[in-house]
Amino acid sequence: MSTTRLGLAAMAFGALAFGGAPALAQGVPPGSGKQAFIDALADMEPVQMTFQSVSSPGENSSRSMETYARMIEEWSGGKITVEIVYGSAIIRGNNAPAIADGRLSYGGVISQYDPSNFPIASALVDLSVVSDPRPLYGTLHSYGVMMEASNAIPEAWTEQQDYGIQPLMILMGAPPSGLFCSQPRTGLADLEGARVRSGSVMHAKEVEALGASNVSLPYSEMFEALQRGIADCSLTSLSTAHIAGIVPVAPHYGYPTAESFAVTSLGGGYDLYLWEELPLAARQLLFDLQKDYAEQYMRYNLVNTQRALRVAAENGGGAVPLDPALDERLGAVNEALLAEFAQTARVPDPAGTVERFRAAAAKWTRILDEMGYDEIDPGWEGFVDWYDDETVNFEPFFDRLYQEAMLPHRPK
Repeated sequence: MSTTRLGLAAMAFGALAFGGAPALAQGVPPGSGKQAFIDALADMEPVQMTFQSVSSPGENSSRSMETYARMIEEWSGGKITVEIVYGSAIIRGNNAPAIADGRLSYGGVISQYDPSNFPIASALVDLSVVSDPRPLYGTLHSYGVMMEASNAIPEAWTEQQDYGIQPLMILMGAPPSGLFCSQPRTGLADLEGARVRSGSVMHAKEVEALGASNVSLPYSEMFEALQRGIADCSLTSLSTAHIAGIVPVAPHYGYPTAESFAVTSLGGGYDLYLWEELPLAARQLLFDLQKDYAEQYMRYNLVNTQRALRVAAENGGGAVPLDPALDERLGAVNEALLAEFAQTARVPDPAGTVERFRAAAAKWTRILDEMGYDEIDPGWEGFVDWYDDETVNFEPFFDRLYQEAMLPHRPK
């Protein structure tokens, strides 16, 4: 066991051993305010945790982790403090190994990067094709579908716990994916033989079914591949394209209007050893505040989407809908892949799992329509001028997401 892990475990154990076990064994009801958690944790010995961000302090990509850390400290009355390590200094990409060995207390789990250890969660990512393709509506829809349906599969929780991680969510939502190309490619003829970089097995299948050639390249090589003509396009989200810096060399974004490409989704979890030594109220606090973490992570993606569209326009490109024939082909491809998924043994009850995701997609469509998001979504062409991160209120949506997708799994 690492020194870091020993230190964290010792501090957490002290909270139970010396802080008054009967009081700290009591939970806090869901929906409770800050003071209720401060009072419940008043006798807890201090615990320090380590998080990390991929970028620098105060940057858009650090906002979710910084918000989560600040709220944990405030709502615990200072009993839990968080050190954030910036620039992915502890581990790059999938945080799972560093969470399991105690170098990180909490982090993002990218299951599709490690299907041998997370075969169920990585398979569930393929079912993201049931999400909506619109910029705002589709992102919210993805959160509702992916979080509710994936969280409801017990075996997905067990595989992470067996690895040494206590998940708070199996999969989070993500913005829609589309084709970033060096030249406009919106029809079947345009894609015939085109070399398209993809980052997942599901994307590779979609690319090949549309007549293009799949190019398997790591994230770090996307820019060079597009710049040098090794790849003609990359299938990814606007947010990822912005982070990777590929928009200037591939400014033509083709998006489906009736169907969806699969998305890349991640979850989040704690070092299981540390988690099991924390008082119940502390675990409930960390769990409840993931609602705020998820909202800030979504906002980070929406800001990146807006920035990517601006850069595309500055470089002679922009968002253009794919031809109806290509959209129709994508729908047929996705239906065939879902039917194939239902016949495999990649997850327990594969046919039932597909139906669970379809039902979640229909449910969150009804919810979002009732909440009025269908009416306010500006579409890809209008998103840049419409989205204002300071004024758009997502609290009602995330309150509903907490009730429907998170609350059934709250520690008790």
